[in-house]
Amino acid sequence: MLRFTVLAVVGTILTIVGLVLGISKDPAVKFESTVLTWSGGVLLGLVVLLVIRAAYRDAVVWLRDYFPSSRRRDEVADAAGALGLRAARTVDIDFPFGDNVARGTSIVAGVWRGDQVEIFDCRRLRRTIGETDPVELWTCVILPVDREGAVRISRTTAGTRIKRVVGLGGVPTGDGAFDRAFRVEADADMKSEAVSLIDDRVRSRIIEDAPHGRVAIELRNHRLLYCVARLPIDERAGLLEIATRLRDAIPAR
Repeated sequence: MLRFTVLAVVGTILTIVGLVLGISKDPAVKFESTVLTWSGGVLLGLVVLLVIRAAYRDAVVWLRDYFPSSRRRDEVADAAGALGLRAARTVDIDFPFGDNVARGTSIVAGVWRGDQVEIFDCRRLRRTIGETDPVELWTCVILPVDREGAVRISRTTAGTRIKRVVGLGGVPTGDGAFDRAFRVEADADMKSEAVSLIDDRVRSRIIEDAPHGRVAIELRNHRLLYCVARLPIDERAGLLEIATRLRDAIPAR
């Protein structure tokens, strides 16, 4: 989205400057005007093509998610069967992460190693002040956990670093390496419990296992949510293993 904006701004400026220079009767200036106007038009045309391409790609993914083909349904069923699970129609995303998620898709659920688990894809709007960022595609796992708590963990971003500078830096764990890489959030009355919950073992497990890119981890109502950027259907088993290792590392009360 940022690159589209930059290209559009540059293209608009070049076009306006070119049109202004075109008023001149000096042949040399008129030539410069033509070059600038043409260059600005090319950049604006490129922006239009990129926007159309992105919209087309998003539309294809949306249709595949909400109107899966028989091939996609077979892939989900095969992935579920490989884990001893079954394809499901709905999932309860009762976490703050789910506030901007319409619903889960490609859902599989069932008992895995004695625990009720759910694995699903979703599309999420990540909202910031004054604007809505592009839709993000995620794959998530939900597992039961013995520990009570309400904690949210995500990778640090440019936006969260700015929040830290203005005093909204989340909950520091005292582990510099972890705090630089991840942001911990908890309600005001849960901050001390959040620090005790995210002990050395949990922090090490997150740093060691968390895939590159987006990560969202939440604990709420004795359930653990572990989400990463959208994965191919055949890589879900690996995410389930990662989420399970983290769940097993969480200290009992």
